[in-house]
Amino acid sequence: MKDRAMKDQAIRDIVIVVLLAIICLAVVVTAWVVWDLSWPGPGGADVVGITAQGLWADYHSFHDDAVANGNGTAMTVLGLPLVRVQVQGVTTATITFEVTVDGTNWDAVEAVDPSDGSKSTTTTADGQFWVPVGGAYQLRSPISGYSGGTIDIMGYGVSSAGLFSIADVSLAANSGVDIGDVDVLSIAAGENHAMEVGYSGDWITATLTISNATQYADNDVLAETQELAGAMRVNGGSGWITSLVILDEDDQGGDLTVYFLRSNVSLGLENDPISITDADARQIMCTVLVLSTDYDDLVNSQVATLSNIGCGVEAAAGATSIWVAVGSNDTKTYTGSGLQLAVYIEQN
Repeated sequence: MKDRAMKDQAIRDIVIVVLLAIICLAVVVTAWVVWDLSWPGPGGADVVGITAQGLWADYHSFHDDAVANGNGTAMTVLGLPLVRVQVQGVTTATITFEVTVDGTNWDAVEAVDPSDGSKSTTTTADGQFWVPVGGAYQLRSPISGYSGGTIDIMGYGVSSAGLFSIADVSLAANSGVDIGDVDVLSIAAGENHAMEVGYSGDWITATLTISNATQYADNDVLAETQELAGAMRVNGGSGWITSLVILDEDDQGGDLTVYFLRSNVSLGLENDPISITDADARQIMCTVLVLSTDYDDLVNSQVATLSNIGCGVEAAAGATSIWVAVGSNDTKTYTGSGLQLAVYIEQN
């Protein structure tokens, strides 16, 4: 029994020693990690504040108080998309931004100056720069043409775009960077819209100008071709006419045919038979027949409303307008501005 008790005690002692060793190791590792993540960068920048956001920034010194030409110390950038480089102390020298894939052959890479969006592979003045390094192995910033200054070059490699805001990479107009070269104010008429998805609809109205105020015959041109301005929301756009309203202020209630055309071609002379050429007739996209039975009598005027028309239309290239003309299918008399037209267009 005595031997067994001694053995049990020995085992307990060993377990205690092992546990203490594990605890000590955990404390050392934790302390090292905290010290490493808290190591300040230039100006006392604390990396812990960055890692707390789930990001990672790696500080590197390319040149420290350099007073001569030289390549400096290269930075390993595997897995990093960007490095923010700061250059200071330049009097007369050229700093070049270079990357390598194999560690031997170096090529210049364009850096972006966040203050104005300009891009260059070199700088001859102090400043900060975003350097794209995606897919590269190392980044360096060799000094050449040195004749004055005590130069420090340092950088942070950033593994998350969340570390900086879009303001940090503002781009000058016509800089050659696609995302920065959008000038909304100079976009052509009919194109100055953004983020529109699916359909949008609009009522397009027009007073049908009738130059020959007299009685019309069946198959006469009643209203020559006129513009429906802004019918499409973009140049060359398309859509569907779903509803049409004719307000007859002359209280005639006559049968009409409304022609919708892609371009400004002639249906013929007003108060004369329709005489459109074959070539021009190809510009007709659809017709809508308005019958006398479609009108509601408003005592001093009449109104016809047609729904679910389903007439597909499109504007010509470079234009947002479509065109309309009206033919008479009756013997009625109209004044110069007695017919008002409104169409609802679902615009693609």
